[in-house]
Amino acid sequence: MRTRGYSGTFAVGIALIALAALLATAGSASSKADGWRAVDLGTLGGKVAYWSSAVAINAHGDVIGNSSNRSGTRTRAFIWRGGRLIPLGTLGGGSSSANALNDRGQVVGSAETRPGKTHAFLWEKGQMRDLGVPPGTDMSEAVRITNRGLVVGVAGRANVLPYHEHLVVWRRHGSIRDLGTPWSSPEAVAQGGAATFVGGVNEHGEIVGSTVPDHVGERSFLWDGRSLRSLPPRSARSEALDANASGRVIGWTYRESNFRAVTWERGQMRLLPLPPGRKGAFTSAINDEGEIVGYGWANREVDNHAVLWRIGTVIDLGTLGGTQSEAEAINNRRQIVGTSETASDSEAPVWHAFLWHDGRMVDLGSGYPVAINDRGQIIGNSGPYGGHARVWLPN
Repeated sequence: MRTRGYSGTFAVGIALIALAALLATAGSASSKADGWRAVDLGTLGGKVAYWSSAVAINAHGDVIGNSSNRSGTRTRAFIWRGGRLIPLGTLGGGSSSANALNDRGQVVGSAETRPGKTHAFLWEKGQMRDLGVPPGTDMSEAVRITNRGLVVGVAGRANVLPYHEHLVVWRRHGSIRDLGTPWSSPEAVAQGGAATFVGGVNEHGEIVGSTVPDHVGERSFLWDGRSLRSLPPRSARSEALDANASGRVIGWTYRESNFRAVTWERGQMRLLPLPPGRKGAFTSAINDEGEIVGYGWANREVDNHAVLWRIGTVIDLGTLGGTQSEAEAINNRRQIVGTSETASDSEAPVWHAFLWHDGRMVDLGSGYPVAINDRGQIIGNSGPYGGHARVWLPN
C-alpha cells in the first residue's frame, strides 16, 4: 500500500527517509530472510551519483525514486523497470523529484524549468510533461496520482509573503482546478501564511491532508469531490495521512499532552485503542481491508513498538530482539514492513528491516523499508539518511 508521503515545499531535492518496523504478536518467533533477496538500485551516475532513495512501487514492480549529488543540491528522478534505472529528465532546468506513480506507470513530481521555476510534471511513455500552474501562482508540485489519472498537488507563489499553498488537482484532459487553501483565515494571513501537505488520495478522488498555519499547528482536511472541509477536532492539532478505497482516513491528533492514533469515517474522528502500557501512538499506513499499522510508546523515541490495528483490536508486534520497532507499510495480504532494533552487544542500537507475514517476523537484514506491493515486493533504502535505494524481491 501507499506509504506516508506528502509535500508542500518547493525545494526540489532528495528526500531520504528513515522509516519503521514491525513484528509478530507477543511471543512469536523471528527468522532470517531465506525467501527474499536485496537488490541495490545504485544511482544515475554523473552529477547525481552520490545518493539514491526509493519513493514508491506499483502493482507491477515499477519503482520510482531520486538520485542526488553529495550536497543534495541537484536531484534527478528515476524509474526502475525491468532491472534498468531509467532517468526521467527535467523540464529544462537542473533538477527533478519523483513523488508518486500509479499502476499504469505514470509518474508525477516536480522539476525545474529553464527559467528556474518549479512546476509539477507528469511522466509517461518516456516523456515528461509540464502540468503548469493555476492562475495567480507560479510554482506547483504534483504529489499523488490515481490509477484513473487524477493528479493531486499544491501550488503557490515563490518569494511572496504571506505564503499560501493551494490544494490543486490536474485532470486527465489537462485542466487545472484550484481547490483553495484549506484552513485559510485572517489569523493565518496575519501570521504569515500556511503550508499545505497532501496525505493521500483514493480512487474515488477523495483527498486528505493537512494545513499548517504559522504559529497554529497542523489542521486536517478532506476534499470529497464536491467541497473542501476541515476534519475534527478544529481546536487541536491533527494530521490526516491517507485514505483507503472505502474512504476510511488515518492520522493522528494531539490531546492530553500526547499524540494519539485516529481514524475519520464519515467526518467523525475516532481514537484508536492503545496497546497495553502505551501512552501515545502514530498511524503509518492503511490497506483496503481497513487494517492499520503504526507504532505506540510509553516513552516516545525510547520504547516505540510496532502495532497492528484490525477489527477493533490492537496488537503489539514486539521487536527483533531489541528495544524498539516501527511499522511503516501494509499491503492487502496483511504483509507488514518496517524496522526494528535487533539484539546486539554494541552500545549503538542495530536496526534491521523486517517483513511480517503468516504470523512471523522475517529479518531482512540492514535497510529501511518504505513500501510493499501486493506481490510482496518491498522497496526501501540502505540507510536512514543516505545510501542507495534498494528492492527486496521474493525468491
